[in-house]
Amino acid sequence: MSIAIFIVLQVVIFIFIYFYLHHIRKTLSQNETAKIREELNLLLIELNQTTDRNITLIEDRISTLKKLLEEADRKIRVLNQETSRKVVESTIYNRLGKLRDDASASINTQQDVLKVNNDQLESNNAASDRETEAKEAIPFIKLSHQSVTKNEIKEKVINLYKQGLDKELIANRLGVSLSEVELVIDLYQ
Repeated sequence: MSIAIFIVLQVVIFIFIYFYLHHIRKTLSQNETAKIREELNLLLIELNQTTDRNITLIEDRISTLKKLLEEADRKIRVLNQETSRKVVESTIYNRLGKLRDDASASINTQQDVLKVNNDQLESNNAASDRETEAKEAIPFIKLSHQSVTKNEIKEKVINLYKQGLDKELIANRLGVSLSEVELVIDLYQ
């Protein structure tokens, strides 16, 4: 009988130990699960904050890039306008130069024909009259013979602009186009 009681007692102790260990394991796993969930929630919050900060930085840089692109586009438009004006100006100067050369050749031919004429006095007067009429009828714009570098013009424009002069007045004083003055001032700003 004592062996039977001893075996029953041992079975009861094993059952008690089994349930006790099972209960401890459940409790530990629930505590660990709660801790892991809490850590994961903290990590998610931190990731969300970092992502928001990075998105804000990217949006700021995108807006800065857009502003820079708009400014570059504006400067390109001014440069294209200036280039087209320069092309037109050079075309006009070339045409005026050709007209002047043609008029000079025409006048020289007329003078040769009139020299052959018997009446020297009338031919000289007529030739000089025609020559003055031709010079007055065909205007020619002479460019300045001074060699002025682009840097000197740029410096003069900036100095006059700093003094508070109007863009048109600066263009008139320096003998350059208004668009050149606007381009230099826009690039300066």
